[in-house]
Amino acid sequence: MPDLLTHLCAAQLLRRGLLARRFPLFALGTILPDIISRPIHILFPSAYPFVQPLHSPAVCAVYCALVSLLFVPPIRREAFACLLAGAALHLALDACQRQVGPEYLWLFPFSWRPGSIGLFWPEQALFLLPATLAATAAVSAL
Repeated sequence: MPDLLTHLCAAQLLRRGLLARRFPLFALGTILPDIISRPIHILFPSAYPFVQPLHSPAVCAVYCALVSLLFVPPIRREAFACLLAGAALHLALDACQRQVGPEYLWLFPFSWRPGSIGLFWPEQALFLLPATLAATAAVSAL
């Protein structure tokens, strides 16, 4: 899994345009799947089969909708769209990594078949974090 900083850097690189107005919501969406699933997985490792679907697009849409209910009605739809766009970016980055253990269930609840593109190992995102932060700062400064 790319770490939270990598997800936030990716959000920052896509900050321009429509997402600039509600960037904090988009950024929250990019880390929301890990904020929801990782504490459960860390505290209860044997519960991983139950936590694994939390990284599927359908379940992400449900909890993005639930989180958007915390906002006032005039911005609720926009909050949902920004959260969901951020979660989609998160899932796209996670889909690029190789998995040693169980992979993500992209079509849950319609299929239990896992899959990933497998472009890099999860720890490679950590090794590249200084370069990722520098590139993000440079692009943001322009």
